[in-house]
Amino acid sequence: MPRPSLVIFDCDGVLVDSERIGHGTLVEMANEHGYAITIADSYRQYMGWRMPDVIAHIETEIGKSLPSGWLDEFTRRRDAVLEKDLKPVAGIEGVLDALAAAGINTCVASSGSVRKMRFTLGLTNLARYFGDRLYSTWDLERGKPFPDIFLHAATSQKTGPDACVVIEDSPAGAQAAKAAGMPCFGYAADSDSGALQAHGATVFLRMADLPGLLGL
Repeated sequence: MPRPSLVIFDCDGVLVDSERIGHGTLVEMANEHGYAITIADSYRQYMGWRMPDVIAHIETEIGKSLPSGWLDEFTRRRDAVLEKDLKPVAGIEGVLDALAAAGINTCVASSGSVRKMRFTLGLTNLARYFGDRLYSTWDLERGKPFPDIFLHAATSQKTGPDACVVIEDSPAGAQAAKAAGMPCFGYAADSDSGALQAHGATVFLRMADLPGLLGL
């Protein structure tokens, strides 16, 4: 594979080790409102989704609307745990340093809001790698698995899809990358490797292996 001009990172589970925290809070609050799911259910159903889409799906499943303040309460409870426990994904600083040394541009394209990205990347001291190169599906009509967010990030960075590579951990994200015409490397330390592969991702288990996979 030719060396990419732009590497597009998902945020949760790829840059910051936040998936278990977010899904844990989601399961806790879903159960409180009559939707009996487990952590495994949440990972399988909602990994890579944006929260408005998650809420709409839960409301369909339980047959009623969640309280008007549900999302605010979810954000408050999740962020309290993130502030206390969040860490960067092991090995990610080395990857970002290697990309910077090689002169390869990077950005973040996430199903989380820009506010959340700034919060988590700031907590883990990773914000310095990306500046304002943060793109959210919340600013678009469609989230993952549609390709819109990756195409938007590439256009914003003045890079064609064929010169981009996507780093994802969710099947929805891998599907979005494939639809965007971008090679995807699927980080499967805590994800379903089979589901990632099914959507065309090249699976890897250690973040430290990524520079080699990218030809650095």
